[in-house]
Amino acid sequence: MTTQQHKIPITLGVTGHQDLREAEQERLCQSVRQIFQFLRQHNPHTPLHLFSALAEGADRLVAKVALEQQIELIVPLAIPLDLYLQDFQTPESKAEFMTLFNQAKENQQVFELSLLEGITKESLQTDVEARRQQEALAGAYIARHSHILIALWDGMPVNKTGETAQVVDFKLTGDMKDLPKRYKPQHGPLDVPDTGPVCHVLTSR
Repeated sequence: MTTQQHKIPITLGVTGHQDLREAEQERLCQSVRQIFQFLRQHNPHTPLHLFSALAEGADRLVAKVALEQQIELIVPLAIPLDLYLQDFQTPESKAEFMTLFNQAKENQQVFELSLLEGITKESLQTDVEARRQQEALAGAYIARHSHILIALWDGMPVNKTGETAQVVDFKLTGDMKDLPKRYKPQHGPLDVPDTGPVCHVLTSR
């Protein structure tokens, strides 16, 4: 084990839109790069880790910049791999996912989240709401387990389970209201919910 592995990391998470504009890709990459470089500059002896579910769009853009900056990639899967791959409509998208996935897997940084109560692998194949709940679980997991959340987001509030706006709100307030109670941490009436900072990179839709 290296000295770097003994150090406590700063963990970052990513949430964002899947339909990023091609014309904005370089600007977004540069903005994310600057976030990583700022953290490195001010924490030169602290490793950085990134949680990304590797969905199309923001998840992959930030993951690619992280790997370019030699930041360790961690991939939590809320949907079994064979079903998750069905979300990607083109061979190019599947190949891009597997390239990033395998880089994380080489470092033993890939794991599956438990299915929520009442959801089975079979139901994920046909039940759109079950799939949406599992995707929301990934967003909530990443928000809860990251010190800082990077959000590639247009800033528009959308009250849909698992959407970027809801994940951002969960990070800022500690409550993703539509997520099943089984996942939410237990809080007493006087407990302060877990919250954290969000680096908002403004995107167009």
